[in-house]
Amino acid sequence: MSSRPQSQHLARPVDTPRGAVLVLGGSEGGHHPADADALAHEGFVALSYAYFGAAGTPRALERIPIEHLLSGIDALQEAAPEQRIGVVGGSRGGEAAQLLASVDDRVR
Repeated sequence: MSSRPQSQHLARPVDTPRGAVLVLGGSEGGHHPADADALAHEGFVALSYAYFGAAGTPRALERIPIEHLLSGIDALQEAAPEQRIGVVGGSRGGEAAQLLASVDDRVR
């Protein structure tokens, strides 16, 4: 079984991308396709990525392995290999975004 969740949504801009963004939800879990779509509308490749509370992910926000979050960066890099990567998250997802930025040099 893949370490990547089944619940994710990739949105691409119409024109040349300005960068790539991993979108993480907060303590409600799941993923947020509307947020990824909004970022794509602004010119970014955006991946809404569920790290818990969705199909193929842990049920609760407890002891989420950092590798699980890093696989979101891997998936985004595969989708947009030449783009700089940023991470955004609402609420607890903001904490996860900061954690990713502190441990992965691909996040800028």
